[in-house]
Amino acid sequence: MIAAQQRWSVAATKAKQRIRRGRRAALGLGVAGTVLVTAAAQADGSVGRVLAGLAAAALASVPIVAGFFAGPERTRTWTQLRSVSERIRAEISVYLAGVSPYDGSPAERARQLLDNGEKIQQDAGIDPPAALVSGPPSQRLPEAGSLDAYVTYRVDDQIGYYESQAAAAERHIIQFQWAGLATSLAAAVLGALEAATGGAALTAWAPVITMVGASVGSYAAASRYEDDARAYKQTARRLRFLRDRWRLPLPAGTSAAERARLDTVFVTGCEEAIAIENQTWTARWNADGSVTPASPAEQPA
Repeated sequence: MIAAQQRWSVAATKAKQRIRRGRRAALGLGVAGTVLVTAAAQADGSVGRVLAGLAAAALASVPIVAGFFAGPERTRTWTQLRSVSERIRAEISVYLAGVSPYDGSPAERARQLLDNGEKIQQDAGIDPPAALVSGPPSQRLPEAGSLDAYVTYRVDDQIGYYESQAAAAERHIIQFQWAGLATSLAAAVLGALEAATGGAALTAWAPVITMVGASVGSYAAASRYEDDARAYKQTARRLRFLRDRWRLPLPAGTSAAERARLDTVFVTGCEEAIAIENQTWTARWNADGSVTPASPAEQPA
């Protein structure tokens, strides 16, 4: 089952990378097209015509590239692949913990895991595309029936993942903030030079820089880095709280049944926290799947 989960996970990761590459390519083509339009207007003769042709080609390619690599169907495929991967991993995690419903004999637990994993894949309505799956499984299951194994394999691993992803999202936010500041300053400098010199050539470039900055801002907003960073940090904090509370010593005389109940509550709480985060980003991406960040030429001047 771990091999099946990793096939789905690898396919989902590659599908997401394809979407992001498509969005970045569309942004780059839009920026290049807008710059070339302005350059063509200032060039003479054959040079101007060549630049105009390149600008038209770049701008015409934006919706084609965005639709092929990052269209709604691509987004739905990615979210479906990731959803199946996460559901299978949740089953594996509860199996490792050895809590209900995986609290029977080893043979019963293994059989139930296989049955539940197969049902998840059958109900998915999609299979991992062969082009997105490669390589053997890179991870083996730890020993089942151990809460320590569950904490290591699931809780600690997810905390580390969420914290690293939150940090990456915050770095992207800072980078786009600096990019916005740079374009704003450049537009202000050109405006000042235009006023001081009366240069007609400068007049055409100030709105171009403004539009490029607006396009980068639109791309950043569509990427939802702020939402991602907030959700990742909240989920990591929740998992850490549940883990630390579970590790507190129980009162003397606590029965085995009560210990088992508290273990089940712990695992259920962790899986619910992870599921909520997964459902949140899935809904957000599916809602935004049909929205492609506008190219500079489509931004208001």
